[in-house]
Amino acid sequence: MKISFKYKFIYSFVTIELAFLTMIILLNFHTLHNTEHKLLYEKIDASTMLFGELIKTPLMIYDLATIDNEVKMFSSLKNVDTIIVQDKNDRVLSTFTKGHTDNIQTLLNNNIALDKKIKINGQIYIAKEFLLVEEGIHIGNMKILFNITESKEVIIFNTKVTFLIALFEIIVSLFVSFLIGYKLTDALSRLTLVTKQITENEDRIVNINIKSGDEVETLSNSIQLMHEKIFVRNKKIAETTQELKELNANLEKRISEEVQRNKEKDVLMMSKFRWVAMGEMLVNISHYWRQPIAAISAIAQDIIDAHKYNELDSAYLRHSVDNVVMITKDMSTMIDFFKDSYKFSDEVEDFNLSTTIRNCIKLIDASLKSENIVLHADIHEEVIVRGIPGEFSQALLNILINSKEAIVLNKIPSGIINISLDKLAYNCKSVLIITDNGGGILEEYIDKIFDPYFSTKNKTAGTGLGLYNTKVTIENIMHGSIAVYNIEGGVAFRIEV
Repeated sequence: MKISFKYKFIYSFVTIELAFLTMIILLNFHTLHNTEHKLLYEKIDASTMLFGELIKTPLMIYDLATIDNEVKMFSSLKNVDTIIVQDKNDRVLSTFTKGHTDNIQTLLNNNIALDKKIKINGQIYIAKEFLLVEEGIHIGNMKILFNITESKEVIIFNTKVTFLIALFEIIVSLFVSFLIGYKLTDALSRLTLVTKQITENEDRIVNINIKSGDEVETLSNSIQLMHEKIFVRNKKIAETTQELKELNANLEKRISEEVQRNKEKDVLMMSKFRWVAMGEMLVNISHYWRQPIAAISAIAQDIIDAHKYNELDSAYLRHSVDNVVMITKDMSTMIDFFKDSYKFSDEVEDFNLSTTIRNCIKLIDASLKSENIVLHADIHEEVIVRGIPGEFSQALLNILINSKEAIVLNKIPSGIINISLDKLAYNCKSVLIITDNGGGILEEYIDKIFDPYFSTKNKTAGTGLGLYNTKVTIENIMHGSIAVYNIEGGVAFRIEV
């Protein structure tokens, strides 16, 4: 069972008070008992010495009548029961007893305990023996038997009275201690009850209202003030929490709507990016096709001229047709490359990286030459990698188109783009490096160049997705790496796959 602090305090207070009072009472009992016995023994010793001094003179002259008178006079004292006076040879000169005559014989018995309580016929005695000496000469003996029965009864009576008084004191002290303890802890008990009500009723203010006029009242006032402040604060917190819940509900809805809008924006931007990339590809194809179409036109004109001047024979015609077939076959290859580059596919496969790079160069070379840009390619080794060929073609073309636009924008008179492909011996990976002399990238932009929707071009000229898609293709699809850094007069892209 759980005991409250109030009763623990009262129990502890009363226990300490009871122990303290008990200790004092026992000490008083002990002191009273010893004092009464001491006074009794001192009275006996004093009486004995006085009688001894009185009887010395008649004993030295053997005045037996005087001795008997002194003995009778001394025996009139309250506690004296039996007296025996002997000379130096232990001859009995005088005796007297108030009690039984056997007491004389008992006193003459040399085996009797001296100075100790003895019990004879239901009475309590103390035996004393006193040697009578005068100027160093032994003149006789004196033996006295004191009856202390009545004195002992008085001591016992006094002890009982003292015990009853002490018991009354203990009862009164316990009652007073209980009242004091109750008074001291009553305010604390009420404060405990009120604080429990405070914890159980968080939706309202509980009035403590304890008037004890001491530190407990000060404590209760402080708790009341703290309770009111906490109540107001909790109320504000509850209101704020509700507002936050409503805000979160609205925020989730707004976030969901914003995410949806961003998705739609991403779809539109990706669509725009693909259309822009496709337009650039068509521009490159148109530049590329000009030369083969012009060549076919020249062959056709040459056949007409040969026929006009009778120079057209079967061998000449076969040679011309073979040239046209070769040119159209090359154009068909470019159409297939264009179709593969813009075919939506997520199928990863092994493909010839060197051939893909050459096709990209062949596709964009005419467009570069139209802007007086020379492209140098250092590709001697056939490299097979794993990825999506069309996605890689788009990634490489994005870099080449960015280099071309930088050279044109910065009005470089003799633009140069270099492409090199090498295999690393230590990890069997391939490294593709593309450099240009287009002026480089500002340091404040170079760390953002691969971020989505970031573009250094005019907003109407770029989507900011080209190099971002390039990074996604290289790192996420081909599990390679791509880095960009400035070089003297331009920029370098390093692709490792």
